[in-house]
Amino acid sequence: MKRPPNTAADLFAKWRVRPPGRLPLKTYRGLGKAANEKGEALLAFDVSSEGLKYWAKDKELRHVKALALARMGSTEPARDLLLQIRNEGHDDEESLGLLARTYKDLWLRSGSTQDLQDAFDEYFKAYNQSPKRYWTGINAATLAFALKEREASRDLAEKVLRSCEKLRAAQPKKRDYWLVATMAEAELLLTHVPEAERHYTEARKIGTLGNLVSTWRNARIVLRLMRTDVRNRIESAIRPPKVAVFEGPWPGDPTQLAKHLKELDVGVGYSSAAAGAEIEFLEAMQSIRGQSHVVLPYNEEQFIREKVAGGGAGWEERYRKIREAVQEVIVCSDQKMISGNIGDDYAWDVMHGLAKIHAGQLELALVPIGRRIPGAPAQMSGLDVERRAMIFADAFHFSHLLEKQFPAFITEVMDQAGRLCRLAEPKPEYQNTWGDGLFIVFESVVEAGRFALLLSSTVAKINRKSVGLPEQLALRIGLHAGPVYKFQDQVTEKENYIGWHVNRAARIEPVTPAGKIYASDAFAALAALKTSSQFQFDYVGRIPLAKDFGEFPMYELRAK
Repeated sequence: MKRPPNTAADLFAKWRVRPPGRLPLKTYRGLGKAANEKGEALLAFDVSSEGLKYWAKDKELRHVKALALARMGSTEPARDLLLQIRNEGHDDEESLGLLARTYKDLWLRSGSTQDLQDAFDEYFKAYNQSPKRYWTGINAATLAFALKEREASRDLAEKVLRSCEKLRAAQPKKRDYWLVATMAEAELLLTHVPEAERHYTEARKIGTLGNLVSTWRNARIVLRLMRTDVRNRIESAIRPPKVAVFEGPWPGDPTQLAKHLKELDVGVGYSSAAAGAEIEFLEAMQSIRGQSHVVLPYNEEQFIREKVAGGGAGWEERYRKIREAVQEVIVCSDQKMISGNIGDDYAWDVMHGLAKIHAGQLELALVPIGRRIPGAPAQMSGLDVERRAMIFADAFHFSHLLEKQFPAFITEVMDQAGRLCRLAEPKPEYQNTWGDGLFIVFESVVEAGRFALLLSSTVAKINRKSVGLPEQLALRIGLHAGPVYKFQDQVTEKENYIGWHVNRAARIEPVTPAGKIYASDAFAALAALKTSSQFQFDYVGRIPLAKDFGEFPMYELRAK
């Protein structure tokens, strides 16, 4: 591969149609780096993770993965990976600079002066090792400014600016984004506002989404300590684009929608793709060279038949043209629910949650486009169809228990799980066991997430040795949420739940590592709509589920 693809859509297309088996190392590196530059951290993670299966110690691929993790907010896993690289003896500027970035992320999250000082120290150390390189130097200068060490900040900014001016003079026609953006940041730190504004404006014209986000992130550190008039000027020059979620027909002239999106400064869009306004939105996104993510309520073949071709002549051709240009198509359910609009409502919420997650990862504003038109009233099938959050759990190493260990397993693990169900507020709507397996249903993802964390931590705290259980014994917990059928089970004479989404939830637990909690992308999206303060979702990649159920994006749930 001579160069990275030009657009994020090209990247996704190249990744989707890759041949089976191992790709060349340079392809993994190129695709991964390009994905990070385009602001598609999940794709960068997937690419680097596959490459690392074949080249586990490749430093560049690990850099790609660490940066993707950091940009997704998974600071601790990113830091752990970079510490591993450093401990292997790699103390190059790139490795140390990325490690410093994770300390900066910790500071931005905690506000701790000590975290800020640690981040500065790491950047300064990296810069001193390679003073001809400038990106660690400008970060050190910015963090010195945040520490209110203004003299040190100015000294570093002047050194970096002189280095950049020499590099630019040597290649005056080269369009180097990071060189221009660094000069802008240095001029800002030196309070040369017109020069900073000019360089930021130039950088915005040539920068990719991921690079713009990084630049804007650093600029905000400086701007919050500057006058309002300076903030306004610099924000106008460099603020990155917004993420839009298409909610329904735009009240204006559809032919002017692209212009409206440009005026709003939209760069990423989320939408379904039915004939009419949704396809028009996606076409408008394509015309402004934006990135688009399509979320469908059920399988694409049926969706095209019912929601696209049914709209009349020409719409299917327009759909297929758009389909080739979008970044990804996310299918929420394998098949259409037979009862009313619950599947459409579910996909609507998943789409909004995914858009919110993406906007949060990029630290971009999320804006709605259009207005939703309510669907027809639900036509029920005679069965109750409800959206529920589901937990499947089992004990890793249960099959290795000796006969004499089962009593301890019952009292220390299963009895504890039962106690948590009785004490939960609100209580689970359904719970069942078989052997070491647990199936627990809650009305909301927030309730299910809290319970899963409590269940996991309770079992993890058991002193296995003292009660005679294997040290390796640990729970695997899988989470998913979706519309399911609620029915009166004539075998157990209790209410029960069944459906495709129950099956999907059940297939997550077997692929979850012992002691971990894995959640589907739908669960993470719905949780993002409800809360941002309780849960941390770390992306772990597209994982094949048990029993050939398919490959899906998965997240690890941790307490925030």
